[in-house]
Formats: sequence, C-alpha cells, structure tokens
Amino acid sequence: MIACKKWRGENPEAFRKSQLRYYVNALRREGYTVIPPEGVEG
Repeated sequence: MIACKKWRGENPEAFRKSQLRYYVNALRREGYTVIPPEGVEG
C-alpha cells in the first residue's frame, strides 16, 4: 500500500491514465460505447 502511494506521487500522469483506463473499461463492461480521451488506450 505504501509503495502504491509512493508510485502515485512520483507518477501523477501515469496514475491519471490508469484511472481513466479503469473507468473506460468499466463503462464498456456495462455495455456503453466509449470513445476514450486522447492518450488513454482501452
């Protein structure tokens, strides 16, 4: 857990992208057609 927080603090851009990827995939699982924002691969 501490390592995760440390990584998140050191890599804010990568963390943001991973969070967006999570939500894009969650919406897709629910059946929505999602066009992900630029820089986020689904």
